[in-house]
Amino acid sequence: MDEDVNQIQIVIETGILRRLAPLLTHKEVEKALFVLGNVTTSTYARSLLLNQNVHQYFSPLLLHPKEQIIQNALWILSNVMSGSVDGVQIVIDAEFFQFIVLHLDKVEKLSY
Repeated sequence: MDEDVNQIQIVIETGILRRLAPLLTHKEVEKALFVLGNVTTSTYARSLLLNQNVHQYFSPLLLHPKEQIIQNALWILSNVMSGSVDGVQIVIDAEFFQFIVLHLDKVEKLSY
């Protein structure tokens, strides 16, 4: 666990988080989502990303045709919401719950 925290700290210290958010609009978004998903397990990284308004990039990701991209976007949002009341409020204010419910409904139908 300490190794994970150290690796996340190294990513934060490079300043790369500022550059990752705009990559969420790139057609090859998977790698940016993977990195963001991992670093959002850190409270400090979540705060940095929320301060950069990273959530503004998520609506298209939550409607993406690739299921894996939707799942990774939802993973990041769950990390954001697990961090603080502010994170939950941002998800509410951005009206992402409709996408979350839509996806959960789809997953529920697939599981039967």
